[in-house]
Amino acid sequence: MAIGYLNDDASTEEKFQDNPLKPGERIYCTGDIVKKNEYGEIIFLSRKDFMIKHMGHRVELGEIELAASSLDDQMQCACIFDKEKEHIIMVYVGRLSEKELKEKLKEKVQRHMVPNRFIKLENLPLNQNNKVDRKKLKETYIG
Repeated sequence: MAIGYLNDDASTEEKFQDNPLKPGERIYCTGDIVKKNEYGEIIFLSRKDFMIKHMGHRVELGEIELAASSLDDQMQCACIFDKEKEHIIMVYVGRLSEKELKEKLKEKVQRHMVPNRFIKLENLPLNQNNKVDRKKLKETYIG
């Protein structure tokens, strides 16, 4: 599709990297975090660039989402950050109860990465691009 950014060598080097599966070929790194389901379909989980500062640590919300998704293959989740309360909120759809999810997540991530609040839903809101509507989640659960 493209060989790089026009007149922007730094961005080209950052986003276009060598393909580990095909030496000599370059690929574009989108920043999306995905997994394959049991049917081989690619499921979007999160973005790599949802960085926050929590309890004095830099935290990628996508890392928390990825850890939670590994606990239950049916899980869909999104983390949002309430800056005023300095709380990480995880909104999720899955088989685990809020208590089970919190306890299992404590085994997967560092203490400062465990969400302060868990909200179990029937479905996550999606935007026009069929991705989790984080704006709507923030409006609903942060205000």
